[in-house]
Amino acid sequence: MVAEVRTMAAKGKMDQVIGRRLLLGGVLAAVCLFAGVVSADAPKLPNERPTVVSRAEAIEDVDFLVRQLREKHPNPFARISQADFEREVVRLKEGLPEQVNIREFSLSVAALLALVGDTHTRHRDETAYYEHLRKGGRVFPVKLRYQDGQMTIETWSPQVIPDRLGVGDAVLAVNGVCMESLVERYGRYVSVETDLQRRCAMEWWFDKYQVLLGEARDPYRLQLRDAQGQVYEETLPAAPPWLEQYEASKAQGPPLHCDFYHEGRTCLFRIRNFDRGARQEYDKAVWGLLEAMRERRTEYLILDLRGNGGGDGGLGMQLLRLVIDKPYAEDLKPASEGGWPVKLALLCDRSTYSAASWLAMVVQDCHVGIIAGEETGGRASFSGEIVSVSLPHSGLSCGIGTKFFMRRAGYDDGRGVLPDLPLDVTLDDRRLVEEIHTFMGQKESEGGR
Repeated sequence: MVAEVRTMAAKGKMDQVIGRRLLLGGVLAAVCLFAGVVSADAPKLPNERPTVVSRAEAIEDVDFLVRQLREKHPNPFARISQADFEREVVRLKEGLPEQVNIREFSLSVAALLALVGDTHTRHRDETAYYEHLRKGGRVFPVKLRYQDGQMTIETWSPQVIPDRLGVGDAVLAVNGVCMESLVERYGRYVSVETDLQRRCAMEWWFDKYQVLLGEARDPYRLQLRDAQGQVYEETLPAAPPWLEQYEASKAQGPPLHCDFYHEGRTCLFRIRNFDRGARQEYDKAVWGLLEAMRERRTEYLILDLRGNGGGDGGLGMQLLRLVIDKPYAEDLKPASEGGWPVKLALLCDRSTYSAASWLAMVVQDCHVGIIAGEETGGRASFSGEIVSVSLPHSGLSCGIGTKFFMRRAGYDDGRGVLPDLPLDVTLDDRRLVEEIHTFMGQKESEGGR
């Protein structure tokens, strides 16, 4: 069934949203795992960022960025050889014109950092995208979802009335360009660690890079394949901006919320992020959870980390200590008071990143509980503790991961945390709870936690 999408609020409200985005454009929206963001020692910038720099200034910016990368990243050449990286640096500098457009330079910087293959080492500047929206520009009308090895239709703009388009249909091409080529083209600007991350990133970044690369069109001609294997075409008009509100509609409800099932014996606790800035609200929700579980004599706790992009890893560890009944590691022992021991599961998906995927790794590697859902978007071993670096002439803001965290099992297979119980995370909560509860009961009867 097509997901219900709320219609656009008043245009003034959208202009306010876009205006805030424009003010933030060029600032790296990076989620830090443990430490706060620290500014590198770069020359101070004027309040207004230039639109053009000279070729010499752009080269100085690239050299500055490469020096910062070498100095701060624990292993910048883990996924690309130093020789190959240096060749790309030379190619970038040789291709610069005498006058360098900052927006084009921004894309080059993003592509260069993406070669490092680290989600926390990146540059993103969506200014041009939000200016496009402010000027009344329209966007790709379809929400993509990577499923079963292909890009598929998740839903479409409420402003669009398709003839045949169906949820789950595979998208083979857009305006005559095969989807695989588009994923490769747009994906080179996104800092990811795995091919799965690159493809899943297109769920959010596809329409943005169409605008940033000047490839937005109206209308869009799609070639698709339905569930019966029939190939067909559908032409759709570009739509007013809608995707952010659709995504917000999927995350309805408070960022911290619990629901009880099985007469209170099972609890599903949603945690949308580990935001240290909302520590007071987080602590209040956790203590409320413990009180509610104690009253209901809850036996099973499912932490719902779907869509949790990370934050402060210490918040997740704090919660674990309150729901375990024995030591699992030197830094993972039961809290001295206030806890309520339960059998634990974590529900994760492709949007479980950073501190959230790290928590899933701890739970799996220390045998605290089970992981259900999808492979986490964030790798089980990864770089974190981001430093923010501003390039001296262009003012572009970049993030560099400064520390590598090896998973506790002691190996790095380049993957996220794999689920013990793979599930379709788009199922309704009650169905997911039933599946997880049944699996945990089976594990319990087999003698495992």
